[in-house]
Amino acid sequence: MKRSKSVTLVAMAGAAVSLSACDPAPDSEGEVYTSEAQCIQGDFVPDADCAPLFTKGEEIHKSTAPRYATRNLCEDQHGFGQCESDLNYASPRPYGYLIAGSLANMALSDAVRPVYSDRKRRSYYMTGGSYIHFGSGRSVRYSSSERKKFNADAPRAVPKIQTRTTVASRNGFGSRSGSFGS
Repeated sequence: MKRSKSVTLVAMAGAAVSLSACDPAPDSEGEVYTSEAQCIQGDFVPDADCAPLFTKGEEIHKSTAPRYATRNLCEDQHGFGQCESDLNYASPRPYGYLIAGSLANMALSDAVRPVYSDRKRRSYYMTGGSYIHFGSGRSVRYSSSERKKFNADAPRAVPKIQTRTTVASRNGFGSRSGSFGS
């Protein structure tokens, strides 16, 4: 009986370590604003910074947002009414924009990231696929290394349009996929 408890505890500890390796631990704070007016009302950044941050956030969204073959497929992942379409693809509307905690000596493109939600609004992701973790109100915790790893100004290929097959193979939104072997 004692041995099986030990094995169970070791297995649980191993699973926790494995899961913690999936996403870096949040080590930075920021706030998510759904509008420029909300940013101005808050005390997190100077009011004069809100307009340029939102403009840059919208530019980043237009060039890097997830793209889906159909509006229905996008809404399956992000919720009814949460997607916009053009002639070639559909993309989710940003839930809001993450504003980084310290703007000093930071390029504008590093200070803001579009944030997208899943269809049930239980999980939120930055551009690049990294999770953010909501605290109280608009404050969030995120991994600064993940935010920095995604350089919004770097030249890149246009995001691939996701089909039902690619969405199903990844279990939904995100750029991460993987497998576990024995």
